[in-house]
Amino acid sequence: IALNCFGEDKKRKATDCIAAAYAIFLAALGAFEGVLAGVRVLRQSEAMLMDPSDYWVSVINVGRRFQLDRVHEAVGLEEGRVGAIVAALMHVGDVLALAPRCLVTPEGPAGFAAQHELAVEYVRMCADQADAIAPPAVLRVPTASAVTSGVGAPNVIELLLADKLKPDVKKKFKQAFCEPGNTEDSPVLALAESLVFADGGSLEVVTAEGPRTFADLASLRAAVGTPLEGRDGDFLVHPADLKQAVAPAVDRAYTALAKAMDAVDKKMRDLVDKYRPAAAK
Repeated sequence: IALNCFGEDKKRKATDCIAAAYAIFLAALGAFEGVLAGVRVLRQSEAMLMDPSDYWVSVINVGRRFQLDRVHEAVGLEEGRVGAIVAALMHVGDVLALAPRCLVTPEGPAGFAAQHELAVEYVRMCADQADAIAPPAVLRVPTASAVTSGVGAPNVIELLLADKLKPDVKKKFKQAFCEPGNTEDSPVLALAESLVFADGGSLEVVTAEGPRTFADLASLRAAVGTPLEGRDGDFLVHPADLKQAVAPAVDRAYTALAKAMDAVDKKMRDLVDKYRPAAAK
């Protein structure tokens, strides 16, 4: 995992806050067994210092290959700030230094897909060079708010910084509205996929026809969307039964997260918590 810990303000508040936010992020990942197994974590500054001469030469070469309009397009600015343009070129340098297999970005306008595509485009330009790397894939992932919006969950950072994380989430999960028969954008199904099936687990649900064990998301989704004969508006798996089945996995996940957050330096948590309101003004 390569982390970009650079901010644009002169007093380093953004930079320090970004570093603190990443500390929280890594602690959250570490809360789940095996997630960080075999993972090496690098910060952008470390990528530069691995071979600083080659790094900056590669950044300069990127600038020579692209027209300024193309970089403007990647940073999303009609008249891009110098700092943003240099950062986009440095991002390509990071990709060349680290040779990642995958570049991850949130979906939507807040993501970095355009910057990632710029890097992939440059890598393909250099495919005939002796030290060429394989073009990385660009993976777009839904934001936490998009996945859990129906559960009534707050911003993911607010969840991680909450002092009473577990009780708040359990209450929200229990009260969340979940439309019967909804198989497309159900947050409970999304949680089942992430917290149960992703680890190879199975889920036992008390259905209208008795207890049933589901080994994968596809079979569970099919049951959620299966109407019962002679019972208009009722389905094989009722939302209340689905939430009751998924609730223990949610409870385990947030118990682990709460424990991990307790281990994070309180100064870092406070820094992120105080910076968010200031950044919104």
